[in-house]
Amino acid sequence: THIRLVHIPPQSLVLIIGGTCNVTKRIHHTGGTETLFAYSDTKLNNTTQVMDEISQHLTSQGHTLLFTHIPPVNIRKYNYFLHSVKQTLHMPMHDTTANQQHELEQATARLNGHIHELNTANGVGNVRWDKVFLKARGAGRKTGEYFCYSSMYDGVHFDSPTKDKLLELLVQRIRGILG
Repeated sequence: THIRLVHIPPQSLVLIIGGTCNVTKRIHHTGGTETLFAYSDTKLNNTTQVMDEISQHLTSQGHTLLFTHIPPVNIRKYNYFLHSVKQTLHMPMHDTTANQQHELEQATARLNGHIHELNTANGVGNVRWDKVFLKARGAGRKTGEYFCYSSMYDGVHFDSPTKDKLLELLVQRIRGILG
């Protein structure tokens, strides 16, 4: 976790936007780089602990704090993107990404649940960026939701229309807070 302390004017709205970089790992090998996810309660607990500390510190100083929910990422799509732009020549770990993807989505949901609790406790509501990517699946008793990554050109970063949609969600939430 990288924390940079800066002066914040009194009674400010502080916005924290995060990603999955605290729970994923880049593996460097002779053929290039891959991004992997290895589930770790320690990493998740450390991340939520840092969020708690930031929240307690800033709210105790009279600031309004808003965390955005973490959008999902697609490990396989990102690794194939790295391969397509010649940042990696081969992907020895690519066979393990399906299970990693499932675990990463669960870990992201757990972090988002914690973010939801913090925002609710801080009285600011939630910016549900993760919901932008959820799509309905199935019919009848076999329904559910899944993440759709088509609006991410590399599995991590958003295309322009999605960026605009996410920004609008954020602006609406900030307007709601500021009144």
